[in-house]
Amino acid sequence: MYYLIFDLEFNQAFGEALKNPKNEKCPFEIIQIGAYKLDEALQEVGTFDAIIKPTLYPKMHPFIGELTNIKQEQLDMAKPFKEIFQDFLEFIGDTENIYCVWGMGDLKELYRNVIFHGFKKEFHIERYINIQRYASKHFQLPSGNLIGLRNAVEFLNIPIDKSLHDAFNDAYFTKEVFKILEINKMKPKIYSYNLTKTTIKRKPKKKINYKGLIAQFEKMYDREISEEEKAIIILAFKMGMTGQFQKIDKPK
Repeated sequence: MYYLIFDLEFNQAFGEALKNPKNEKCPFEIIQIGAYKLDEALQEVGTFDAIIKPTLYPKMHPFIGELTNIKQEQLDMAKPFKEIFQDFLEFIGDTENIYCVWGMGDLKELYRNVIFHGFKKEFHIERYINIQRYASKHFQLPSGNLIGLRNAVEFLNIPIDKSLHDAFNDAYFTKEVFKILEINKMKPKIYSYNLTKTTIKRKPKKKINYKGLIAQFEKMYDREISEEEKAIIILAFKMGMTGQFQKIDKPK
C-alpha cells in the first residue's frame, strides 16, 4: 500500500473566454501536477512534476500567472493533458494507493479534467485522506475552520525553502506535514465523485440584538453608554464575528 500525495495548479477563463460553453464542464483546467509517492514506512519511492499545455484556456490568467510564477512560454511548450496524464497513470501504477490532498478541491477538479479528457475508465480514486482536515484538528481550530498550508508549515517549523503555489512544492510541503502528524489517527475515506448540486436546507437567518448588547454593557458598568462607545462596541463585536483576529497557539 502506498500514499500518493498530490497537488494541482489550474488556469481558468478570463475576458472573452468566459463566453465559452465548455466552462461549465471544466471551469478549472489543470496546468500542473505535482506528486510524491510514499511507502507504508513513509519513505519516498517516486515523484512526479509536469507542466501541462492548456487547450480550453490557452492564455494564462494574469492573476494565476503571478501567483504560480508559471510563464505563458512554459504552457506553450508543454505537452497537453492527455499525454501528461498518461505519464501520471504510469507513475501511479497498479499499486493500492491512498490519495492524500490538502483540501477537497483538487480531488473534485481532477475528476472534472479526467472526465473531460476521456480518462474516466482508466482512473479511479477509491480512498483518500484530506490532510488539511487533520492538520486543522491538530491545531485545535474551531469546527468549520481550516488551516492554510503555509500556516501549518510554519507552525510545525518546516523550513520554507521552496515557493508555494507550485504544485510540486505544495505537494512536498503537504508530504512533510503528513509525516509529522499522527498517521494512525488518520482514517482514509471512500471518495465519491458527484457534481450534482444538492439543495441545502438553510437555517433561519439570525439577527444580532444590538439593543440587548448595549443594555448588557450598561448593566455591567452601571452607567449609560455614550453614542461613541456604542459605535465602538458594535464595531468590535462585528469584527470579532469574522474570526479574523483569532490566533492559533503554536505548539510548544
